[in-house]
Amino acid sequence: MLGPFVIFRLGDASATPGRPGFQDFALAAAVVRECVALPDLQRPAGLPPVVAGMLTLGRSSLPVIDLGRVLGLEPVAQTPEDSLYRAILILGGAFRDIGVLVNRVIDVRRIARGCFQPPDAGAPAWDAGGLVHAGGRATVLDPGVLLDMQARQRLAALTQQDHARRALWDEPRQGARADA
Repeated sequence: MLGPFVIFRLGDASATPGRPGFQDFALAAAVVRECVALPDLQRPAGLPPVVAGMLTLGRSSLPVIDLGRVLGLEPVAQTPEDSLYRAILILGGAFRDIGVLVNRVIDVRRIARGCFQPPDAGAPAWDAGGLVHAGGRATVLDPGVLLDMQARQRLAALTQQDHARRALWDEPRQGARADA
């Protein structure tokens, strides 16, 4: 057995297998720290288009990337019902403090060795192969290629900028009275 893997969907979340509009992907579960339902994201000015917004967790925040955009998938209009299933995978390890926006988490599972397929010739570098699951085939992503060191450094800088922006609201004004 291999894995476990977190299998998720990008594209039209209401599409069904055999009906175009979505693609399934997978990440090794060891890279995913947790999965959270999609909250309201903050979108301060100056965020690059690939960043869906900033997720506030307590007194800290983390950037959430739009994985569909990173992979070059066509944006799909979302219905209110689709929003019920959208989620953020919060990554851990070397990718700590980065969130990945997905349309729907399908499963977390181990797979038999025979269900893993090597990447096709000419596949993008981030394609680590494929796995067969109950819903079809999922492309396994290599997060080290998808989010190289330069991308992680830019995301860390965005996080620092967001913390500085939020700190402006937390600091008491000089000369302000405590009872005012």
